[in-house]
This record gives sequence, C-alpha cells and structure tokens, in this order.
Amino acid sequence: NVPNEAWQYQLGSRSALEWVLDQYKERNPRDPTIRAHFNTYRLTHHKDQVIDLLSRVCAVSITTMHIVDDLDLRTDIDPDKGLEFTEEFVAGLLQSAQQAKAAGIPTIPDEQIAELEAVVKGYGLAP
Repeated sequence: NVPNEAWQYQLGSRSALEWVLDQYKERNPRDPTIRAHFNTYRLTHHKDQVIDLLSRVCAVSITTMHIVDDLDLRTDIDPDKGLEFTEEFVAGLLQSAQQAKAAGIPTIPDEQIAELEAVVKGYGLAP
C-alpha cells in the first residue's frame, strides 16, 4: 500500500525506497568460503527495523515530493534569467524569516532580510 508519489522521489536514477530495499536484500557471495562461513545476514533477523526504515523513507519521500510540487508552483525557470521565484513566494519567505527572528530563532542574517524587504517593496507588496 505504498503511494505512487513515494516511488517518484529519486536518488540518482532510482527511488529512495528502491535504494533501501537494495541495501537490505539478502545476497549470496560468489566466493564459496565466504558464503559458507561468513554469510549470516538474514532479512528476517532485521525485519522490524527495515520495515520501520521503509515507512520513514516513504514518509520523507512523500513530503519531499509535496515540497517539490509546491516549489514548481512558486517558481519559474526562464532560459535567459534562470530560476525566479514568484512574488508571493518571496513575500512568504520574508514573513517566515521575520517571524523566526521575532521568536529568537536564527534563520538568515539581517542583511538578507533587508534585501528581501527591498525586493518585496519592489514588487509593490507590503513587507
């Protein structure tokens, strides 16, 4: 019952879930001595931990895909200018930085907050 969007989050050329499954699968070493004497790993011995890891990777993958989709809605890639954020996104970023600063949580330096305020004012929005 893994949602499709969990499989969409890619690490390189494969999904994060595929990577975890590949790391924890049982393998038979080619060398017969190693296979006979040192091949003691069994997935069944670690089943609960692997299931827990897979559920956490699934949750992170889904959350990451939501963030990526949200960024796609808030950004525009211009071939001449590169990546540009929408006005609403920049205003929201400024608001989050100001709220964090007021709460005493360090986020970005004051100079960058001032730059964001200038950009937001340039858009004609209230900082």
